[in-house]
Amino acid sequence: MALNALRGGIGFLSTLPVGAGPRDWEAFRGAPWVFPLIGLLLGLGPAVILLLPLPAMAQPVLAVTLLYLLVGITHLDGLADTLDAMAAHHLTTPTGRRDVMHDHSIGVAAVGAVTLTLAGLIGGYGSLHGVAAPGILGVVLLAEVLAKTAMALLVCLSSPAHAGLGASIIERAGPDDLWWVALAALPGMLVGIAGGVGVAGTMILTALLLTWAIHRASLGFIGGVSGDLLGATNELVRLGTLNAGVIAWTLW
Repeated sequence: MALNALRGGIGFLSTLPVGAGPRDWEAFRGAPWVFPLIGLLLGLGPAVILLLPLPAMAQPVLAVTLLYLLVGITHLDGLADTLDAMAAHHLTTPTGRRDVMHDHSIGVAAVGAVTLTLAGLIGGYGSLHGVAAPGILGVVLLAEVLAKTAMALLVCLSSPAHAGLGASIIERAGPDDLWWVALAALPGMLVGIAGGVGVAGTMILTALLLTWAIHRASLGFIGGVSGDLLGATNELVRLGTLNAGVIAWTLW
């Protein structure tokens, strides 16, 4: 069952061709602890690029390119939809904002959000050029683990905003799964601590604050958590923790 859950999670959270089927998907739906483990796996891609002796200008662009080749653009699309809904100031109800998120048209807020996210990732990865291997691995891997852990926390603690893909995961999880999520996040935490205790602590605190803020805002915003909001959480927590780690690295 655990292997089925891992295969289903990889199929859902990445573009890796693992041949996940309906049985794997069903196993994954009830196993939010899979999220952090897959984050550890996916973080290896950009980390390896940053460890190679490549030109300083090209390295972060290649790292971001590989990242999205591995994870796909589903979560980035969720961020775009969420920012479009936030920009619709004339809408004051969760239902109206959900309608905007379901609209396939792309607004200025979506373009700005995607552009700033990509620029922030390139800047964050680029700031690690020349850093020793433990520092690169600690920051990059921990950022991806925390992004996926944030999604798992919302899955365990939230109610679905509406029927859909996100709801099909949220309805199978609950607070009792938090212990397993924490245990699965532990390897990523240890890798992060190996890169620096202060850096890892700053990144973890940033992730918790961002997740708490998103969780608190989600009910009034769209009436709960949706697949788009989970995707936005992944992108925001990765971006926030990566740059928090870089800033902490320069200070300590």
